[in-house]
Amino acid sequence: MGCLDCCCECFTDGHIDRATFKRATKRSCTDVLFLILLILFMAGTVAIGYVSYQQGDWRRLVYGYDDYGNICGIKNEKMDGAKLSGMDMTNRTSVFFMLFYNGDTRTFNLAYTSLCVEECPTEEANILDDASVMVENSAKYCQYNQKPDSEADYLKQTSVYKCPSVLYKSHSILKRCIPDVKEAMTVAIQHFQKISWLEYAFSDVANSWKQIVGMCIMSIGIAALMTLFVRFLAKFLIYVSTLLFIVGAILSIVAVWYVYVTEYKKLQDIPEVDRLESMEDQVDYFLYLAIIVSVVMGIILLILIVMFPRMKVVVKLFEEASRVVQAIPFILFTPILTFIFITLFFGYWLFVTVFVATAEKATFEGEAFVRYEPSEAYVRYFWWYMLVALIWGLEFMLAAHQFVIAFATAKWYAFEDKSQLSCPIVKGIACLIKNHLGSIALGSFIITLVKVPRMILMYIDKKLKGTENAVAKAILKCMQCCLWCLEKILKFLNKNAYIVIAMTGKSFCPSAQQAVVILVSNALRVTALNTVGTFVIFLCKLGVAAITAAIGLVWFKNSSEICSFCESSAKFATGLFCQDEELNYYFVPAVCAAIFAYFAASCFFGVFDLVLDTLLVCVSEDSHENDAVDAPHECKTLKASPDFVQNLKAAGDHYDEVKNRKKKGKGGGNVELKGDGEKGGDDKKGDETV
Repeated sequence: MGCLDCCCECFTDGHIDRATFKRATKRSCTDVLFLILLILFMAGTVAIGYVSYQQGDWRRLVYGYDDYGNICGIKNEKMDGAKLSGMDMTNRTSVFFMLFYNGDTRTFNLAYTSLCVEECPTEEANILDDASVMVENSAKYCQYNQKPDSEADYLKQTSVYKCPSVLYKSHSILKRCIPDVKEAMTVAIQHFQKISWLEYAFSDVANSWKQIVGMCIMSIGIAALMTLFVRFLAKFLIYVSTLLFIVGAILSIVAVWYVYVTEYKKLQDIPEVDRLESMEDQVDYFLYLAIIVSVVMGIILLILIVMFPRMKVVVKLFEEASRVVQAIPFILFTPILTFIFITLFFGYWLFVTVFVATAEKATFEGEAFVRYEPSEAYVRYFWWYMLVALIWGLEFMLAAHQFVIAFATAKWYAFEDKSQLSCPIVKGIACLIKNHLGSIALGSFIITLVKVPRMILMYIDKKLKGTENAVAKAILKCMQCCLWCLEKILKFLNKNAYIVIAMTGKSFCPSAQQAVVILVSNALRVTALNTVGTFVIFLCKLGVAAITAAIGLVWFKNSSEICSFCESSAKFATGLFCQDEELNYYFVPAVCAAIFAYFAASCFFGVFDLVLDTLLVCVSEDSHENDAVDAPHECKTLKASPDFVQNLKAAGDHYDEVKNRKKKGKGGGNVELKGDGEKGGDDKKGDETV
C-alpha cells in the first residue's frame, strides 16, 4: 500500500542517502501482522467486558450497593444467610460509606461499611466533638434498624462498627456520597495536631487556587518560550554544565579524601588501647568510599575530556532543534493530543475493568455482611489480560507520539527550502495511520513483554513481605532490577528505531538493526548528547520552575498591593489576582505552581529531546552516506551553522574505514540533492540530476 501524495509525503525505503531526500512515491505497510494482533487483542477486551456484563449484575455498578447485599434505588430480593438483605431501597438512592476511628487515639481505621441512604450528609460532625449531632442523625447513617438514643449507646454502637465515627459534608456523584474535598481535608487535618502547619498550608492552597491555576497557565507559556529560545542559551548552558560536572567531580574527590584523612588523623591521635573496633571500621569505610568516588568521578572526568571536542556538535544540534520547534511550533503541543487519546483509552479500559469487577457471586460473612468473589475461576485471569491490554495500549500511544515527532523533524531536515514545508505533523499522523501502525504495535509489544514480567515479580515480592526467606527476596530484587534495566535499554533502542522508520519507511526489525548500527558507530556523539544534553534540558526545566516560583513569590508577597491596584483599575481582574483571605505561608501556592511548571516543562522539553535525537540520527547517517564534509544536502540544510560539518567530522566516530559508505554518484558525476518539495530532472531518475 502506498502513501497518498496529498496527505502523506513519505521518504523512500532504503538508506539515508540521496534517494532518501527526494519526493517519495511509495511507502508500503510494515509489520501488518502485529497490527492485526493488536486489534484482535483489544477486541478481546470487548469480549471480556461482554462476558463480565453477562455474569455480573450491572445494577451494582450503576446504582451502587451496600455491604448487606442490597442494591440502592431498587426493591431487592432476600438472600439466604444475610438477614439484612432483601430490603426495599427505592427511596435510598445513594451509597454512604461509614468511616470509623478510635476515639481515644484519634487514629483512623481504614475499614468502612457502605449503606444506602436517602441523602448524603450535609454537615460535618464527629463523635468526639459533636456527639449530639451524631445521635440525631443515627437513623440516617447507622446500620439499618440501629437507632441509639443516647451518646453512650451511640459510642457503644461505634465500637462495633454499626454507626459512623465521623460525617463529612458530601455530594452525590454517580450515586455515591463523595465528601467535599476542601472541607473533608480540613476535618481530616485537624486530627494531626503535631503538624498543624499542614492545615494552614492547605488553607492557603484552597484560598488561592484561582491564582495557582493562573500561574500554571503562565508556566506553560514560559516553558514554550524557553524551548523556542534555548538556542540563544545553548552554548552557555552546555559549557556551564560541563564545567559544573568537572568542578563537582573534582570537589567530590577532594571532599571524600579530606574526610578520610581527617578521620584517620583523629584515629591516630587516640592511643591504640583506647581505640574501639567501630572507630577503625568507620575509617575503613571512609577509605572505601574515597576510592569508589575517585574511580567513578575519574571515569566521568575522562568521559568529559573525550567528549569535549563533541560539545560544538551538541551546541549546533541544540540550535538546530530550536529552529525545528520554531518552524513547527505545533510540535510542542503534540503531548496534549497524545494525552487526549490516552485519557480516552484509559476511560474505555476502566469501563471494561469495572464490568470485570462486577462478575462476582455473593458470599456471606457472618449473619449480616455480604461479600463478592469472582463468579468463575477464569474471571481472575481477566485482570491479567486487562493489565497487559493497558500496558500495550499506553506504550503504543507513546510510541505513536514519538514517531510523529520524528517524522516531522526528519521532514524538516529533508527540505532544503524550509518555506515549502507544510503540515508535517498532519502528514506524520497520516503516514503513521496508513503505513506504520504495525511497526509501532511491534515496538510497544516488545516493551510490554518486559514490563509485564517485572510487574508480576513486583506482585510476588509484595506477597513475600513478612516472610523469612531472604534469599528469595534478594533474587526477586535482582530480577526486577535486571528487567528494569532491560526495559530502559529497549525503550531507548525503540525510540531510535521509530526515528529510522520515520526516515526510511522500513519495518521495525531492519530499522532497529540500523538504529543499533548508528548508535554504536556514533557512540561518543550519542554519549555527549545523552549526558551533557540531558543535563542541560534538566537545567532548563529547573529554570522554568524557578522563574514560575519567583514570580509566584513576588505575586503572593505583594498580593495586597496587586489586589488594590486591580480593584481600582480593572474589576474583572480582581477575582484572578486577589485571593479570598490573607495567606499564612505565601510560598506554599508558589511552590505548588512551580511543581506544575516543572512537569509542564518536562512535556515541552521531552519533545525537544526527541527532536535532538532525530537530528543526530539524520546528521550522522547523512554524513555517513554522503561523505561528512562534502555532503551538499547537509551543508544546505544546516547553512545557519557553516562550521557544523567541520565540527561533525572532527567529532566523528568514523565507521569501519568507511567501507560501507556509498560513493558519491557512479562514474564521478556531480549530484545535486533536492528536498521533498522540489522537483528533480528526469522522473525515472527521481530527484538526482547528474
